[in-house]
Amino acid sequence: MNKNQIIKALTTGALLSYKRYNTLPSVTIAQDILETGWLQHV
Repeated sequence: MNKNQIIKALTTGALLSYKRYNTLPSVTIAQDILETGWLQHV
């Protein structure tokens, strides 16, 4: 997967998180990327 595909894959969950916890999707996606190293360590 390239970086654009990874972001698209994370978007749905980030939007659900926004609706439930009012956390900006960009913050959720950024945290996921940082914690997994662009999904290298899942």
